Amino acid sequence: MKTSLFSILMFFSFACCHQSGSSKAESNEQAQSKGQETISGANQQNETPKVKYLYGVPPAPPYQKIDLTITEFLTEGCGKAEEPLVGYIIEVLEDLPFCYVGILVQDENGVRSKNYIDEPDNCTKSWLPSILIPGNKVKMELQLCGNYGFQHVMRIQSLERE
Repeated sequence: MKTSLFSILMFFSFACCHQSGSSKAESNEQAQSKGQETISGANQQNETPKVKYLYGVPPAPPYQKIDLTITEFLTEGCGKAEEPLVGYIIEVLEDLPFCYVGILVQDENGVRSKNYIDEPDNCTKSWLPSILIPGNKVKMELQLCGNYGFQHVMRIQSLERE
């Protein structure tokens, strides 16, 4: 019986495209092994599940509920960000010449940004070591300065990690 090359290719393409439902579970396992978590609740028929990119994020410290307001007023020439930044603290940058402390934050899409805290009052300074812990999940309201390239923290709130 002669089989043509075309029929063999059609068989393999059909077999590859129509895999069993276990491939979704395998892809979720592969995503989690690469430092990604899938977020449940996505519609399985129409939407692909959203993935949190947590590669390079330190482990979670014990949760403490903290909500600090650093400033309520915008600096001249700055604008308030429309949405708060939700992310994980990667590193705290101290001894910067132009601000009190800098924070390297990674959001759930894997995008890292530097955020700065200007001279806070003494009460806020005493609480900063409790919230600025690498691995802590935070929600920050920001003011954007210098052509929106410098992000200064106005309010920071700790969130519980899943």
